[in-house]
Amino acid sequence: LRSEWEGEAFRKFDDQFQQLKPKVTDFSNLMHQIEQQLSKTATAVEENDANLSRNFGLN
Repeated sequence: LRSEWEGEAFRKFDDQFQQLKPKVTDFSNLMHQIEQQLSKTATAVEENDANLSRNFGLN
């Protein structure tokens, strides 16, 4: 993009992009952490359900 877009508009865009980039990276990392937590929770729920089903003789 830098090689195609020149001028003050690009400089303003690039300044704003550079300012927001850490926040976007932090948000991406947060979403990844949430995904991992949800995956672990889903696995735990599945395992718990399987264990409970054994109480009813359903294997």
